[in-house]
Amino acid sequence: MNEARLNAPIFLMCSERSGSNLLSRMFAAHPHICGPGAAHLFRVFSEVAAHYGEDELPALRRDMLDMFEAKFGLWQIDAWPRARREAVLQTQKSAAGMVAALYEAERRSAGRDRIFVKECSIHGFLPFLESVSDAPAYVFMVRDPRDMALSWLRADALRGGVVRAARQWMADQTSFVNSLAWLKGRRRLAVLTYEALLADPERVLAATCARLGMGFDPAMLDFSANARAEAARAHMLRNIGRPLMCDNHGQYRQGLDAEQIAYVEAVCAPLMAMFGYVPDLKADDLAGHDGFAALEAAVLARDPWDKPQYLALPSAERQRYENWSRLRDELRRRPITRLAMAWDT
Repeated sequence: MNEARLNAPIFLMCSERSGSNLLSRMFAAHPHICGPGAAHLFRVFSEVAAHYGEDELPALRRDMLDMFEAKFGLWQIDAWPRARREAVLQTQKSAAGMVAALYEAERRSAGRDRIFVKECSIHGFLPFLESVSDAPAYVFMVRDPRDMALSWLRADALRGGVVRAARQWMADQTSFVNSLAWLKGRRRLAVLTYEALLADPERVLAATCARLGMGFDPAMLDFSANARAEAARAHMLRNIGRPLMCDNHGQYRQGLDAEQIAYVEAVCAPLMAMFGYVPDLKADDLAGHDGFAALEAAVLARDPWDKPQYLALPSAERQRYENWSRLRDELRRRPITRLAMAWDT
Protein backbone atom coordinates (compact mmCIF):
# COMPACT_ATOMS: atom_id res chain seq x y z
CA MET A 1 0.00 0.00 0.00
CA ASN A 2 1.42 3.37 -1.04
CA GLU A 3 0.01 5.44 1.81
CA ALA A 4 0.77 9.16 1.63
CA ARG A 5 2.89 10.61 4.44
CA LEU A 6 3.46 14.20 5.55
CA ASN A 7 7.11 14.96 6.28
CA ALA A 8 7.60 17.15 9.36
CA PRO A 9 4.22 18.87 9.05
CA ILE A 10 3.33 21.74 11.39
CA PHE A 11 -0.11 21.61 12.97
CA LEU A 12 -1.71 24.64 14.59
CA MET A 13 -3.71 24.29 17.80
CA CYS A 14 -5.86 27.39 18.18
CA SER A 15 -9.49 28.25 18.91
CA GLU A 16 -11.76 29.96 16.41
CA ARG A 17 -11.39 33.77 16.35
CA SER A 18 -8.03 33.57 18.11
CA GLY A 19 -5.59 34.61 15.40
CA SER A 20 -5.27 31.27 13.63
CA ASN A 21 -5.73 32.80 10.17
CA LEU A 22 -3.11 35.47 10.90
CA LEU A 23 -0.50 32.97 12.06
CA SER A 24 -1.30 30.64 9.15
CA ARG A 25 -0.72 33.42 6.63
CA MET A 26 2.55 34.39 8.34
CA PHE A 27 3.85 30.85 8.00
CA ALA A 28 2.54 30.60 4.44
CA ALA A 29 4.74 33.61 3.58
CA HIS A 30 7.85 31.67 4.64
CA PRO A 31 9.77 30.52 1.52
CA HIS A 32 10.07 26.95 2.82
CA ILE A 33 6.52 26.50 4.13
CA CYS A 34 3.35 25.65 2.23
CA GLY A 35 0.36 26.97 4.14
CA PRO A 36 -2.81 26.43 2.11
CA GLY A 37 -6.11 27.91 3.24
CA ALA A 38 -8.18 26.03 5.77
CA ALA A 39 -9.93 22.96 4.40
CA HIS A 40 -10.88 21.10 7.62
CA LEU A 41 -10.51 17.78 5.82
CA PHE A 42 -8.69 16.09 8.68
CA ARG A 43 -11.41 17.08 11.15
CA VAL A 44 -14.37 16.15 8.96
CA PHE A 45 -12.99 12.80 7.82
CA SER A 46 -11.72 11.83 11.25
CA GLU A 47 -15.39 12.00 12.28
CA VAL A 48 -16.72 9.92 9.39
CA ALA A 49 -13.88 7.55 8.43
CA ALA A 50 -15.74 4.63 10.02
CA HIS A 51 -18.71 5.32 7.74
CA TYR A 52 -16.86 3.77 4.77
CA GLY A 53 -16.23 0.07 4.37
CA GLU A 54 -13.23 -1.43 2.60
CA ASP A 55 -15.33 -1.83 -0.55
CA GLU A 56 -16.40 1.84 -0.51
CA LEU A 57 -13.14 3.54 -1.51
CA PRO A 58 -14.68 5.02 -4.68
CA ALA A 59 -17.38 6.68 -2.54
CA LEU A 60 -14.73 7.93 -0.10
CA ARG A 61 -12.70 9.44 -2.96
CA ARG A 62 -15.81 11.12 -4.37
CA ASP A 63 -16.83 12.57 -1.03
CA MET A 64 -13.27 13.67 -0.26
CA LEU A 65 -13.11 15.61 -3.53
CA ASP A 66 -16.56 17.11 -2.99
CA MET A 67 -15.52 18.42 0.44
CA PHE A 68 -12.22 19.67 -0.95
CA GLU A 69 -13.99 21.64 -3.67
CA ALA A 70 -16.44 23.12 -1.13
CA LYS A 71 -13.72 24.49 1.18
CA PHE A 72 -13.18 28.20 1.77
CA GLY A 73 -9.39 28.34 1.66
CA LEU A 74 -7.49 28.76 -1.59
CA TRP A 75 -5.02 26.12 -2.81
CA GLN A 76 -2.82 25.98 -5.88
CA ILE A 77 -4.26 22.62 -6.90
CA ASP A 78 -7.71 24.22 -7.11
CA ALA A 79 -6.71 24.97 -10.70
CA TRP A 80 -6.22 21.27 -11.46
CA PRO A 81 -9.04 19.39 -13.19
CA ARG A 82 -10.92 17.13 -10.81
CA ALA A 83 -9.60 14.03 -12.60
CA ARG A 84 -6.04 15.00 -11.72
CA ARG A 85 -6.88 15.40 -8.03
CA GLU A 86 -8.74 12.09 -8.14
CA ALA A 87 -5.64 10.41 -9.55
CA VAL A 88 -3.72 11.60 -6.46
CA LEU A 89 -6.16 9.62 -4.30
CA GLN A 90 -6.23 6.40 -6.33
CA THR A 91 -3.52 4.56 -4.38
CA GLN A 92 -4.80 5.61 -0.94
CA LYS A 93 -6.67 3.07 1.18
CA SER A 94 -7.75 5.26 4.08
CA ALA A 95 -9.39 8.62 4.72
CA ALA A 96 -6.29 9.93 6.51
CA GLY A 97 -4.11 8.86 3.61
CA MET A 98 -6.33 10.66 1.12
CA VAL A 99 -6.20 13.90 3.09
CA ALA A 100 -2.43 13.60 3.39
CA ALA A 101 -2.17 12.94 -0.36
CA LEU A 102 -3.99 16.19 -1.16
CA TYR A 103 -1.74 18.17 1.19
CA GLU A 104 1.34 16.54 -0.33
CA ALA A 105 0.12 17.42 -3.82
CA GLU A 106 -0.30 21.03 -2.72
CA ARG A 107 3.16 21.12 -1.11
CA ARG A 108 4.82 19.77 -4.23
CA SER A 109 2.86 22.15 -6.44
CA ALA A 110 4.05 25.07 -4.30
CA GLY A 111 7.65 23.82 -4.34
CA ARG A 112 7.96 24.07 -0.54
CA ASP A 113 9.58 21.77 2.03
CA ARG A 114 6.98 21.53 4.81
CA ILE A 115 3.23 21.87 5.16
CA PHE A 116 1.45 24.08 7.72
CA VAL A 117 -2.04 22.87 8.61
CA LYS A 118 -4.68 24.97 10.32
CA GLU A 119 -7.76 23.04 11.47
CA CYS A 120 -10.28 23.53 14.25
CA SER A 121 -10.25 21.25 17.32
CA ILE A 122 -7.02 19.40 16.44
CA HIS A 123 -6.92 18.05 19.98
CA GLY A 124 -9.89 15.85 19.07
CA PHE A 125 -8.21 13.90 16.28
CA LEU A 126 -4.48 13.77 17.05
CA PRO A 127 -4.24 10.01 16.31
CA PHE A 128 -5.77 10.62 12.87
CA LEU A 129 -3.12 13.27 12.12
CA GLU A 130 -0.26 11.30 13.58
CA SER A 131 -1.15 8.19 11.57
CA VAL A 132 0.04 9.88 8.35
CA SER A 133 2.73 12.20 9.74
CA ASP A 134 6.48 11.73 10.16
CA ALA A 135 8.05 13.93 12.86
CA PRO A 136 5.09 16.31 13.16
CA ALA A 137 5.47 19.59 15.06
CA TYR A 138 2.80 21.62 16.83
CA VAL A 139 2.11 25.29 17.48
CA PHE A 140 -0.28 26.18 20.29
CA MET A 141 -1.55 29.77 20.30
CA VAL A 142 -4.11 31.23 22.73
CA ARG A 143 -5.95 34.56 22.79
CA ASP A 144 -7.57 36.46 25.66
CA PRO A 145 -11.01 34.78 25.90
CA ARG A 146 -12.75 38.14 26.26
CA ASP A 147 -11.38 39.38 22.94
CA MET A 148 -12.07 35.97 21.40
CA ALA A 149 -15.70 36.22 22.57
CA LEU A 150 -16.06 39.71 21.08
CA SER A 151 -14.65 38.51 17.76
CA TRP A 152 -17.02 35.51 17.81
CA LEU A 153 -19.97 37.79 18.56
CA ARG A 154 -19.06 39.96 15.56
CA ALA A 155 -18.35 37.06 13.17
CA ASP A 156 -21.09 37.02 10.55
CA ALA A 157 -21.15 33.29 9.89
CA LEU A 158 -20.54 31.94 13.39
CA ARG A 159 -23.70 31.10 15.29
CA GLY A 160 -24.06 32.18 18.87
CA GLY A 161 -22.26 34.84 20.83
CA VAL A 162 -20.50 35.34 24.15
CA VAL A 163 -21.87 32.25 25.90
CA ARG A 164 -20.96 29.87 23.12
CA ALA A 165 -17.55 31.49 22.63
CA ALA A 166 -16.62 31.31 26.32
CA ARG A 167 -17.64 27.67 26.56
CA GLN A 168 -15.67 26.86 23.40
CA TRP A 169 -12.55 28.69 24.62
CA MET A 170 -12.58 26.82 27.92
CA ALA A 171 -13.21 23.44 26.28
CA ASP A 172 -10.47 24.01 23.69
CA GLN A 173 -7.83 25.24 26.12
CA THR A 174 -8.54 22.39 28.54
CA SER A 175 -8.12 19.84 25.76
CA PHE A 176 -5.09 21.62 24.30
CA VAL A 177 -3.35 21.61 27.68
CA ASN A 178 -4.14 17.93 28.13
CA SER A 179 -2.69 17.24 24.67
CA LEU A 180 0.45 19.23 25.46
CA ALA A 181 1.13 16.92 28.38
CA TRP A 182 1.57 14.08 25.88
CA LEU A 183 3.25 16.09 23.12
CA LYS A 184 5.93 17.62 25.34
CA GLY A 185 9.15 15.66 24.96
CA ARG A 186 7.77 13.64 22.06
CA ARG A 187 7.24 16.32 19.43
CA ARG A 188 8.63 19.74 18.59
CA LEU A 189 6.29 22.20 20.24
CA ALA A 190 5.90 25.99 20.35
CA VAL A 191 3.51 27.85 22.67
CA LEU A 192 2.62 31.52 22.25
CA THR A 193 -0.12 34.05 22.87
CA TYR A 194 -1.84 36.14 20.24
CA GLU A 195 -1.08 39.28 22.23
CA ALA A 196 2.68 38.56 22.31
CA LEU A 197 2.62 37.98 18.56
CA LEU A 198 1.04 41.38 18.00
CA ALA A 199 3.38 43.15 20.41
CA ASP A 200 6.66 41.83 19.00
CA PRO A 201 6.01 39.73 15.89
CA GLU A 202 9.63 39.31 14.78
CA ARG A 203 10.87 38.11 18.16
CA VAL A 204 7.90 35.78 18.72
CA LEU A 205 8.02 34.33 15.22
CA ALA A 206 11.77 33.79 15.45
CA ALA A 207 11.37 31.95 18.76
CA THR A 208 8.47 29.91 17.38
CA CYS A 209 10.42 28.92 14.28
CA ALA A 210 13.42 27.89 16.39
CA ARG A 211 11.25 25.60 18.47
CA LEU A 212 9.89 24.04 15.26
CA GLY A 213 13.39 23.35 13.93
CA MET A 214 13.36 25.97 11.18
CA GLY A 215 14.77 29.42 10.56
CA PHE A 216 12.79 32.63 10.73
CA ASP A 217 12.42 34.55 7.46
CA PRO A 218 11.55 38.29 7.28
CA ALA A 219 8.98 37.47 4.59
CA MET A 220 6.75 36.19 7.39
CA LEU A 221 6.17 39.79 8.46
CA ASP A 222 5.02 40.77 4.98
CA PHE A 223 2.14 38.34 4.76
CA SER A 224 -0.77 40.60 3.82
CA ALA A 225 -0.02 41.00 0.10
CA ASN A 226 -0.20 37.23 -0.48
CA ALA A 227 -3.34 36.91 1.65
CA ARG A 228 -5.54 39.44 -0.16
CA ALA A 229 -7.16 36.95 -2.52
CA GLU A 230 -8.25 34.79 0.41
CA ALA A 231 -9.37 37.85 2.41
CA ALA A 232 -11.60 38.90 -0.48
CA ARG A 233 -13.17 35.44 -0.61
CA ALA A 234 -14.61 35.48 2.94
CA HIS A 235 -15.73 38.44 5.03
CA MET A 236 -14.51 36.80 8.25
CA LEU A 237 -10.97 36.70 6.78
CA ARG A 238 -10.85 40.36 5.77
CA ASN A 239 -8.21 41.31 8.36
CA ILE A 240 -5.55 38.96 6.97
CA GLY A 241 -5.40 41.09 3.82
CA ARG A 242 -4.33 44.11 5.90
CA PRO A 243 -1.03 44.96 7.59
CA LEU A 244 -0.58 43.65 11.13
CA MET A 245 -3.09 45.23 13.52
CA CYS A 246 -0.75 45.66 16.51
CA ASP A 247 -3.45 47.18 18.72
CA ASN A 248 -6.01 44.43 18.13
CA HIS A 249 -6.21 43.37 21.77
CA GLY A 250 -8.12 44.61 24.81
CA GLN A 251 -10.96 45.59 22.48
CA TYR A 252 -13.44 43.74 24.68
CA ARG A 253 -13.52 46.68 27.11
CA GLN A 254 -15.28 48.73 24.45
CA GLY A 255 -17.14 45.93 22.68
CA LEU A 256 -18.57 43.91 25.60
CA ASP A 257 -20.62 45.15 28.52
CA ALA A 258 -19.98 44.38 32.19
CA GLU A 259 -22.30 41.35 32.24
CA GLN A 260 -20.65 39.81 29.21
CA ILE A 261 -17.13 40.37 30.57
CA ALA A 262 -18.17 38.94 33.93
CA TYR A 263 -19.59 35.84 32.24
CA VAL A 264 -16.46 35.14 30.18
CA GLU A 265 -14.26 35.57 33.22
CA ALA A 266 -16.46 33.28 35.31
CA VAL A 267 -16.33 30.50 32.72
CA CYS A 268 -12.67 30.85 31.76
CA ALA A 269 -11.09 31.86 35.09
CA PRO A 270 -9.54 28.42 35.79
CA LEU A 271 -7.22 28.77 32.78
CA MET A 272 -6.98 32.54 32.25
CA ALA A 273 -4.34 32.90 34.97
CA MET A 274 -2.23 30.14 33.40
CA PHE A 275 -1.84 32.24 30.26
CA GLY A 276 -1.37 35.55 32.08
CA TYR A 277 -4.83 37.04 31.51
CA VAL A 278 -5.90 39.10 34.52
CA PRO A 279 -9.65 39.25 35.32
CA ASP A 280 -11.26 42.68 35.46
CA LEU A 281 -13.59 41.48 38.24
CA LYS A 282 -12.91 40.02 41.65
CA ALA A 283 -13.91 36.41 42.32
CA ASP A 284 -16.21 37.58 45.11
CA ASP A 285 -18.30 39.50 42.58
CA LEU A 286 -19.37 36.21 40.98
CA ALA A 287 -19.76 34.03 44.07
CA GLY A 288 -22.70 31.66 44.30
CA HIS A 289 -24.19 29.17 41.82
CA ASP A 290 -27.47 31.06 41.63
CA GLY A 291 -25.60 34.24 40.79
CA PHE A 292 -23.76 32.56 37.92
CA ALA A 293 -26.93 30.92 36.59
CA ALA A 294 -28.70 34.27 36.52
CA LEU A 295 -25.71 35.89 34.84
CA GLU A 296 -25.56 33.20 32.15
CA ALA A 297 -29.30 33.51 31.48
CA ALA A 298 -29.01 37.29 31.13
CA VAL A 299 -26.09 37.07 28.68
CA LEU A 300 -27.62 34.21 26.70
CA ALA A 301 -30.89 36.13 26.28
CA ARG A 302 -28.99 38.77 24.32
CA ASP A 303 -26.77 36.40 22.33
CA PRO A 304 -27.80 35.97 18.70
CA TRP A 305 -27.88 32.49 17.18
CA ASP A 306 -28.38 33.38 13.53
CA LYS A 307 -26.97 36.84 12.93
CA PRO A 308 -28.75 39.43 10.79
CA GLN A 309 -25.46 40.53 9.20
CA TYR A 310 -25.06 37.05 7.75
CA LEU A 311 -27.87 37.83 5.31
CA ALA A 312 -25.95 40.92 4.20
CA LEU A 313 -23.03 38.83 2.97
CA PRO A 314 -22.67 38.36 -0.80
CA SER A 315 -24.88 35.51 -1.95
CA ALA A 316 -21.89 33.58 -3.35
CA GLU A 317 -20.20 33.63 0.06
CA ARG A 318 -23.34 32.50 1.86
CA GLN A 319 -23.78 29.73 -0.68
CA ARG A 320 -20.25 28.48 0.02
CA TYR A 321 -20.95 28.33 3.77
CA GLU A 322 -24.24 26.53 3.25
CA ASN A 323 -22.90 24.10 0.67
CA TRP A 324 -19.98 23.11 2.91
CA SER A 325 -22.28 22.59 5.89
CA ARG A 326 -24.72 20.57 3.80
CA LEU A 327 -21.99 18.25 2.53
CA ARG A 328 -20.53 17.76 6.02
CA ASP A 329 -23.96 16.91 7.42
CA GLU A 330 -24.59 14.42 4.62
CA LEU A 331 -21.33 12.64 5.47
CA ARG A 332 -22.26 12.50 9.13
CA ARG A 333 -25.55 10.83 8.24
CA ARG A 334 -23.91 7.97 6.34
CA PRO A 335 -24.44 4.64 8.09
CA ILE A 336 -21.44 3.45 10.07
CA THR A 337 -19.96 0.18 8.83
CA ARG A 338 -19.30 -2.72 11.15
CA LEU A 339 -15.83 -2.15 12.57
CA ALA A 340 -13.43 -5.07 12.56
CA MET A 341 -12.92 -6.28 16.13
CA ALA A 342 -9.62 -7.52 17.50
CA TRP A 343 -11.01 -11.03 17.79
CA ASP A 344 -12.17 -11.15 14.16
CA THR A 345 -9.79 -13.39 12.22
